[in-house]
Amino acid sequence: MLEKIIKDYFSFTRKERLAVMILVFLTIIIILLPYCINEQQEVTDKMAFDTLRVQMDRISVSKKEPRKTAPDEVMYGSDPGRDRAYVSKISKEASKPVKAALFYFDPNTLSIEGWKKLGVHDRTIQTIQNYISKGGGFKNRTDLGIIYGLHPDEAERLMPYVKIAVAKTTSFNDYHTSNLSTHASHDPPLRTSLVPLLLDINTADTTEWIALPGIGSKLASRIVRFREKLGGFYSIDQLSEIYGLPDTTFQKLRPGLKINTLAVPFININTIQVNDLKQHPYMKWNIANAIIEFRKQHGDFKSLDDLRKIDVFTEEIYRKIAPYLKVE
Repeated sequence: MLEKIIKDYFSFTRKERLAVMILVFLTIIIILLPYCINEQQEVTDKMAFDTLRVQMDRISVSKKEPRKTAPDEVMYGSDPGRDRAYVSKISKEASKPVKAALFYFDPNTLSIEGWKKLGVHDRTIQTIQNYISKGGGFKNRTDLGIIYGLHPDEAERLMPYVKIAVAKTTSFNDYHTSNLSTHASHDPPLRTSLVPLLLDINTADTTEWIALPGIGSKLASRIVRFREKLGGFYSIDQLSEIYGLPDTTFQKLRPGLKINTLAVPFININTIQVNDLKQHPYMKWNIANAIIEFRKQHGDFKSLDDLRKIDVFTEEIYRKIAPYLKVE
């Protein structure tokens, strides 16, 4: 009796067996399906990420300011594999015979027809025009070497005839005549070799600083910001404290600089508060606090020499800070 009950319970009809097989098959598919989808999704995501990365790299490169490139980049750009086809076209175009004339020219103002007379091909001329229209410019003759599509041999052929005009500004009235006289008539002076005379470091704006050789926009802004925090310079030597200004550049510029300290404000150490005093770049917290505490304990300062009585004041610190202080 028991055997019959067990047999009846565990026995299946043909339809039931088929249903069980289908159920097992569907279960296996459901278990394996997420792995298949994830693997495919990972491949898709990786491809999308790689594509996005390439596009972002191209956008970032296009927004960069023109820079001097390595010799390989002059020929092939920043991505040799991508740009060889373009350079191949340039090479084929350059192989065509071109009637070229040589004459002195300013690459910043030369017309399209002028470039054509020099033997430069249309595609390269368009690159030059785009570069200038976007704010680029030639500061010296060697800048021809960074033009994308201009063969190095072609750049060397043109460089001796580059004559860049010196930009005129209302702040500069004269230039070193010695620099001008050292250049032969066939080798015109470069703008970077001219140092403007008598630039007042306490009144010059960023535009005037940028006009100096070796001073870019970032460095010019850094100089002006530091001057504003100080309240003004009291010595030309303070420029040597500017981060990013090489000493060689500073020494070349120094003969053409002057300083007027009449407008530099003074800090009255008998009335200033510690929070205001510590804002000065030369005033660290311990120095500013020591001045105020000394004043609280001993009364108003009679002269700046009283600062030497404060322990934290070394002679070096005193000489650096004293020109900005006064006693009233």
